[in-house]
Amino acid sequence: MKYKIKDVISSSITGQWGEDCNDNNGTPVFGVSNLLKNGKIDFSKLAYRSIEPNKLSTSYVKNGDILIAKSGNPKVCYYQGADDLYCACNFILTLRSNTEIIESKYLYYAIKQLFLCGDINRCYTSTTIPNLSTKSFFDCSIDVPSKEKQLLVVNQLTKLDMLTEYREIQLSLFDELIKARFVELFGDAVENTMKWPEALIGDNCFVTKLAGFEYTQYINYEDFGDVVMV
Repeated sequence: MKYKIKDVISSSITGQWGEDCNDNNGTPVFGVSNLLKNGKIDFSKLAYRSIEPNKLSTSYVKNGDILIAKSGNPKVCYYQGADDLYCACNFILTLRSNTEIIESKYLYYAIKQLFLCGDINRCYTSTTIPNLSTKSFFDCSIDVPSKEKQLLVVNQLTKLDMLTEYREIQLSLFDELIKARFVELFGDAVENTMKWPEALIGDNCFVTKLAGFEYTQYINYEDFGDVVMV
């Protein structure tokens, strides 16, 4: 069955930014930069803000909430964590699912599908910095099967997310291995532990006008050369 997003959420929350804090005694706030493209949230660099208690009580992020960047590159994340600990900034839209109709994580994957297929692009204004039109977004339709089918889909996609995460870790470790093997073969490039012959870059190559970076006040350009840019 098709539902509009506005019909499967219990609430939508516009974040708070508050005032500056002199220390980390304020409320930790997610910024757009904390929302990662893989659907995770980066907790390492949070802003701490002073937010009025009456606004704070209705702005806390709760477990299972869906966070969507309203400004900048389209991003959607799923929050798994303690209730009433973090807030989202005013450039993030927080959605809370109506669990009588839809599982929170199924809603996250359904919205993520809109992002992956590009269907969400029409909800962003075509300015220098894209901004989400919440009215257009809430009118987007998604498939909402039975609760049993939703849980099955969530289970399968969660496993795929885990496999993707493991593969990214594996690739990162491969990168480190390649760097280590490079040092074994050629030594430390700074210390020159392998005693390779040394020469100044300017003795073997030069910048030409073909480079497209003509800092003529610093460099006397040649008209031709084998190396265009270093």
